[in-house]
Amino acid sequence: MSDVKVTYDFDHGKIDVDVLVEEEENGNLLITAALPTLLRGRWTVTWNLKAGANITQLTFDPTDGIKIIADPPELTVGASALGDNPDLRSWTISFTNSCESANIAKYDIIGKANERPFRHELDANVRFHHDPTIAVASDPITG
Repeated sequence: MSDVKVTYDFDHGKIDVDVLVEEEENGNLLITAALPTLLRGRWTVTWNLKAGANITQLTFDPTDGIKIIADPPELTVGASALGDNPDLRSWTISFTNSCESANIAKYDIIGKANERPFRHELDANVRFHHDPTIAVASDPITG
C-alpha cells in the first residue's frame, strides 16, 4: 500500500487530498483517502485519484465524483465539479467553514476502476482503509 497525503496552501485556501485505489487479490477494491482538516474560512478542496496495485484505469464519475453525505450546519458546501485534470482523476468542492468547535463531514467517492463502477456507500466490494471524512475545526493547525 502506498502513502496518501494532504497538501495545504494556506495563502490561497486550497487543499489537495490523495485518494489511492488498489485492487486486492480477491478482486475487491481498497480505497485509502487522506484526512483533510478544514479550518475556519473559505477553502477549495481537490481530491486526486491515484492508481495503485492492479489498477490500470481510474476515473471519477463525471457528475458525482465526491458527494457530501453528512455535514454540520456551520459548514457551507459550495460548487462541486470535476477538477482541471483532463483524465477525470480530480474532483473539486468549495467550502465555507463557520464551525465554532470540532466536527466532521462525511463524503462518498463515486467512480470507475478498471471499467468497473464503484461507490463506497453502496458497494460491498469496496473497502476503505480510512473512513471518508473531513475534519472541521475552528483552531489553526499547528506543529
